[in-house]
Amino acid sequence: MNVRAKDNACFAWAVVAALYPSARHADRKAQYPEFTSVLDVSLIEFPMTLDQIGRFERGNDVSINVFVEDDDGKRGVIVPMRLTDRKHDRHRHVTLLYVPDGRAGQPGHFAWIRDLSRLVSAQLSKKQHQKYICDRCLHYFATAERLAAHAVDCGIINDCAIILPSEEDKLLTFRNFKRKERAPFVVYADLECTLEKNEDEEGTANTGAYQRHRAFSVGYYVRCAYDESLSTYRSYRGENCVPWFVGELGDLARRVKAILASDAPMRDLTPEQREELGDATALCYVCRKPFAAADTRVCDHCHLTGRYRGPAHSACNLNYKDSHVIPVIFHNLSGYDAHFIIEDVANAFEGSVELLPLTKKRYIAFTKNVANTEDGCGTCVKLRFVDLYKFLSASLDTLASYLDKSHMRILRRRYNLSRTGYKYLEIGIGVPPTLDTVTVHVAMGDTTGKKILLNAEMWKGLVDSRAIVCDYLTRANGEHVIVPPPMRMDDLTIRFASSNGQPTIRLDIPSCRLALFAPTVRYLYGLRHCAERVIATMASVVGRVEAKLRVFKHAAAGVEDPSDAPRAIRDRKDFDNNDLLDCELLVVVFGNI
Repeated sequence: MNVRAKDNACFAWAVVAALYPSARHADRKAQYPEFTSVLDVSLIEFPMTLDQIGRFERGNDVSINVFVEDDDGKRGVIVPMRLTDRKHDRHRHVTLLYVPDGRAGQPGHFAWIRDLSRLVSAQLSKKQHQKYICDRCLHYFATAERLAAHAVDCGIINDCAIILPSEEDKLLTFRNFKRKERAPFVVYADLECTLEKNEDEEGTANTGAYQRHRAFSVGYYVRCAYDESLSTYRSYRGENCVPWFVGELGDLARRVKAILASDAPMRDLTPEQREELGDATALCYVCRKPFAAADTRVCDHCHLTGRYRGPAHSACNLNYKDSHVIPVIFHNLSGYDAHFIIEDVANAFEGSVELLPLTKKRYIAFTKNVANTEDGCGTCVKLRFVDLYKFLSASLDTLASYLDKSHMRILRRRYNLSRTGYKYLEIGIGVPPTLDTVTVHVAMGDTTGKKILLNAEMWKGLVDSRAIVCDYLTRANGEHVIVPPPMRMDDLTIRFASSNGQPTIRLDIPSCRLALFAPTVRYLYGLRHCAERVIATMASVVGRVEAKLRVFKHAAAGVEDPSDAPRAIRDRKDFDNNDLLDCELLVVVFGNI
């Protein structure tokens, strides 16, 4: 129903026609009361626009749905354009049709839909009987009772609309720019368990859990992205290893809060950085978009280190915040480790837990919000437990096998393992193949196959230099460090160097060179008393070894075929098969036993 009026208040006249229907000449304005006398239009302006309908509804105790003809070229197809969310608490409801103006920039026209069924019935069904149509979803029903029952659910379900992006914002691009920065702190952790007999199930049934897993050991490595001195490894063995681990995470969260709260001032800019800041063609460091003439250009810097990162838009700089999330990474978390730690994570200290479940008992990830760690904006530190297996679906042993041992820098700095591992230290008696004299030596090697031999005097010189060496390793991370000159003792030269930003001690002999990181050096010095006792013990048997060596070489010299030398030595009366020294010496000199 279209009320003919010369003004631009077609919306108001359409509403008046719906609220005060006329039986005769319904298209004439004179058949209705003046809209200003029955409607409150103080909150809107004419011509009417869709964004003002909500204010009109609140001022007039009415709900309004607006329909429009679809613009896809199909004439007669009516679709909802604007649906009210106040129909259930309004006494009056109006359904309007919006007819856009074909001229650009001109407002459209509103008319009252007197009978929605007659308007849209043909597009819904070819049946000619009356239809009771829902004015939200345009589903139809045969009776008014069925429509009323449907309306209760429809008002709850269909409370959203699809809004397509504008022409300027139609492309999906990456916008969460703060995710480009590394998480300041990451935790890598693992649990070890024992299988224990389940006494409760013994003899109770033919089937059941006869063993249970009990966590007995936990280790974790905290990796700091910007300061290696804050990276650390800790482990614990015992029945209460899980409570200990969760408590450590709580302490870490509180320490991280203090670190994030400290705002490091930006360092002074270099001439190159000042030139970049003033460069008209420079891009924003955050969003990588150019600067407009009206944009405010600021210096973006890391608030943890003070390092200048680049020029940035003011809005980009304000939203580019350090992450308060500490990822805690387990391998196969959801399938195994989560069952041991989830209860302690939830109850050990205050804070809510957010779950991303896969099933009732398996979680893709879960997050602990640590209470009392909020910053000025109310953001708290979060411990986010993540399953590495979801990204790298192989065993830890398989994943480790893909790494070259020389790339295991973190592991090599923190462990001093046996020959089967990454570094080794051996003390023994050296037997030259052509001489009759033997010496005690210390053998040191690394994973690349390098090996150096230090005699007792070299080892003593290395130990006596520990004050100078340890002082350099302690001060090497500071500024303006004076590097000590090389120290020479016999054929050994001790040099002070750096590798991958880490202070190292380089041991040089004419035939080989070996670099040791600070943890390995300190570990070696920690063994000095034990090593000196072993060296003294070895030195006490040097005379006996030399005597045996001369006897064995004399026996071997009397044999025409060199391959018969080991048998000739074993057949001697002074060779003892139960004497470890005899057997070892035979292997070292002749390579056969």
